[in-house]
Amino acid sequence: MKRKYPISFFLIGILLNFIKYGIVLAAALLFIIIGLMRGGFCKILGFSLLAVYFTVCIVSQLYVMSVCRKESDSDDFNYFMNRVFGVEEDVTEEDVHYD
Repeated sequence: MKRKYPISFFLIGILLNFIKYGIVLAAALLFIIIGLMRGGFCKILGFSLLAVYFTVCIVSQLYVMSVCRKESDSDDFNYFMNRVFGVEEDVTEEDVHYD
């Protein structure tokens, strides 16, 4: 059974990526501010960095989503992901290994 990745997880992940790559956002905003005062190349560079920043945040979260939805070779990981996403399956105590 394929897991469903909730949209709330996706949006929270994008928000966390925004925080994680905050230095790129700060640099982009700095170039945009300099570009607004002086114009020209800095404004283009700032908006380009901002576009790359948003693209990286969304693409990295799409990758996380694809990994979470796939079945893994590890039974422990599959059990964990099924419990996180609420997938019902028949699991006995013998199938789960606690190390």
